[in-house]
Amino acid sequence: NPVTFNLSSITAIDRSQPGFLSFTGSGLITYSVYDPTPAIFKFSTQGGSLTSFSATSDATTLPPPVHGVPEPSTWAMLIAGFLGLGLLSYRRRSTAYLRLV
Repeated sequence: NPVTFNLSSITAIDRSQPGFLSFTGSGLITYSVYDPTPAIFKFSTQGGSLTSFSATSDATTLPPPVHGVPEPSTWAMLIAGFLGLGLLSYRRRSTAYLRLV
């Protein structure tokens, strides 16, 4: 089963020496039936051939996850539901009658 690397961003590039290139980036590693795993990738090349490659999935070096924000329609339905519950609660209290027998 092939391992695939999906590089999504490059965080550092080093071209300080002639004929040498190194960069660090982040992305996903996918293998077989496992879920894609966030990872940090490091590549270095010298003279046109790949000299080293590493991929780590250390949670302390990964960027923080991006959390989704609810759509406006979800917020509208939530607020309408709370308003409806409040209205029902208000109407039930105001319909109490005093009976004298």
